[in-house]
Amino acid sequence: MVELVQGFRALDVDGSGQISFKEMNTAATKLGRPAIDTSLFKRIDKDKSGTVDHRELLRVLYPCIPRRLLEASLKEAMTPKVEMSWEQHFLPEVLNEIALIYSHLTQGGKSSLTFGKFLQQAPSEGVTPEEVRQQFEEADVDKDGCLSFKEYAFFMKQAFVSLCDD
Repeated sequence: MVELVQGFRALDVDGSGQISFKEMNTAATKLGRPAIDTSLFKRIDKDKSGTVDHRELLRVLYPCIPRRLLEASLKEAMTPKVEMSWEQHFLPEVLNEIALIYSHLTQGGKSSLTFGKFLQQAPSEGVTPEEVRQQFEEADVDKDGCLSFKEYAFFMKQAFVSLCDD
């Protein structure tokens, strides 16, 4: 069960505790599997939230395990042995570089990282403004219209992983 939770966390690129359709398909591609079709994703997403949490995924993987045992195992597996802050998902030098970029985009933290500023830092070739908007909206986990440093850092991590896969 611990391995399954760790696997789930690896799929959960943005650290939200939920796996999006995009994250699930990115994982399938990395594993050399065909893309997950939307009807399969919707069958896994029992609460119709548009994302899959630990319980939903485990219910599909282990449909015969009694719910009580599944919940107890999941609780044990998810209990962190050592509390890990979100910053520990990054090498210090990488986080420092991301912080410098974020500081530049937000005038030293005096303003928010809005879509307009985010668009300015996007590559000028090969990406449409619509694609940049979609990336921004996916990165904006709290849906407040601005990217916090944490949201931006996880976006940059995901973007880097995507570049390495190409």
